[in-house]
Amino acid sequence: MLNPIELYEDESLESCLLRISQNNYYDSFQDFSDEVWFHVKEEDREVRGTFPATLNTVNLYHSHTSSDLKLKALIKIEQWLEINNFPLLKSALSRSSNTFLRQHSAVFRNGVDIPRILLRKNGIPVCPECLKENEYIRQEWHFITHDVCTKHKTDLLHHCPECKTSINYQESENITDCQCGFKFSDHLTPQANSNALLIAQWLNSENTKLANVWGEHQAISSRFGVLLWYINRYNLTDDFSTSFVKYSLNWPTNFYSELDEQIDKAKTVQIKPFNKIFFNEIFNRLLLDCRHLPTREFKTNSILSHIYQYFLSRYQIQPNSGVFSILLSPLEASTLLSCTTDQIYRLYELGFLKLGVRPKLHQKIASHQSVFTLSSIILVKLSNMQSSQDELHHYLSAW
Repeated sequence: MLNPIELYEDESLESCLLRISQNNYYDSFQDFSDEVWFHVKEEDREVRGTFPATLNTVNLYHSHTSSDLKLKALIKIEQWLEINNFPLLKSALSRSSNTFLRQHSAVFRNGVDIPRILLRKNGIPVCPECLKENEYIRQEWHFITHDVCTKHKTDLLHHCPECKTSINYQESENITDCQCGFKFSDHLTPQANSNALLIAQWLNSENTKLANVWGEHQAISSRFGVLLWYINRYNLTDDFSTSFVKYSLNWPTNFYSELDEQIDKAKTVQIKPFNKIFFNEIFNRLLLDCRHLPTREFKTNSILSHIYQYFLSRYQIQPNSGVFSILLSPLEASTLLSCTTDQIYRLYELGFLKLGVRPKLHQKIASHQSVFTLSSIILVKLSNMQSSQDELHHYLSAW
């Protein structure tokens, strides 16, 4: 049996476990971890691995292969606390089968996929005002996308004002105080940057003008996808809040202008006809980078939707433009059509997709081989052959 604590829906798993161990008078988290591991092994000697002795590796997504022991340990702790409905499991970050962008792995919590690259690796900032009210760590403070507290509209505190040490409760095992003795709740943090606040509120599904741009009903996972796409496309490593908000408020006009510039540049340096030019020679990884954000469904992937709208609007004006004879690979074609590559091969076999090059006899077209004309892909999309009931657009029945 363990002395119970009050659990919070927005609390991180590491914070929960630390408070449980401290509320039950363990000298350190490692002591608590050792006891949990011992009891789990007593009940199931077949389970492999150990229960981590440090907070920064205790979450489920840190497991390289199986997280069975961690799962059993969390269930055991819940049994000791005499609580139901698996609140600790719900607060955990699990490894997701989804990926973002260029194969960025994702973590999963409460129905939301989050790019793992957006998790903080060194320090975990805190909101002094939140700690005054309840002494626990919010999950959102673990994300680099959140530099402000949306509740109090103030900056998060990254370093101790007294000794300048980076704040990290996972290392210090202290939520409220610095190792030097400074109490975080005593600090007055400045008002939040308006752009950073907008982004944090948007990612928390609060109603902001960013929601009006990217979609009011857009899933939180897709919002993380948009932000990661932007950071990756413009190679941003430092503060991105101001530039992202400015970019969003000019969307999609600014994006269309960039694509126009890429086409104009291709015409300027053109040394071969368009029907010999690959799509990625002009637009680089434009399609492949928005293939997983984390889906390629138009209704949830606003980047991909606007890429299609851009090419469609140009096609309606100049259908005979040489640009539409450029060549796409099956992978790029499946992205623009929001379907599987198997569907692309099926469309080709039945003559719906036009080849811009003649393939070698009896040789299957490779997924990266640029062979399909852009115009034929647009025409297939315009034909509305897909079923509205499919998760991905299903243009033709199975073989």
